[in-house]
Amino acid sequence: MIGGDAVNDMLAPPRDHSTSDQVESLAKGADIIVHSTIHAIMGPGMGSGTYPYAFYRQSTATDIGAMAQRDGTKYLMLTHLIPSLGADEQYPFKVPGRPLTEADYRKTVRDGGFTGTIIVGTDLASLRLPLK
Repeated sequence: MIGGDAVNDMLAPPRDHSTSDQVESLAKGADIIVHSTIHAIMGPGMGSGTYPYAFYRQSTATDIGAMAQRDGTKYLMLTHLIPSLGADEQYPFKVPGRPLTEADYRKTVRDGGFTGTIIVGTDLASLRLPLK
């Protein structure tokens, strides 16, 4: 299951989660979810300057982790990371604090409750699924 979900069900607070209910229903029972994500550090009020409408169009890594856990997914691959690994800006917005690492993304997915395997997508990343 590949989800981009750049337009979610609710584009502003209050909302229960940032992932799309439609994407979640499609992901049920998937072995792997590949999904674009934004880190919560880029959210309004966190110091990045990201426009609220831009932030709320994306799914946070925490919510994607929660969705993958609810769906029983074994593998979760994050892609199209906002911000990119090691970047101090997501032009034109600043990354508050320090650049993010793979560990930062993994932690936020785990904070959502996901217990499966996490792959933080980088250029040429691959995943080999075991035979059934």
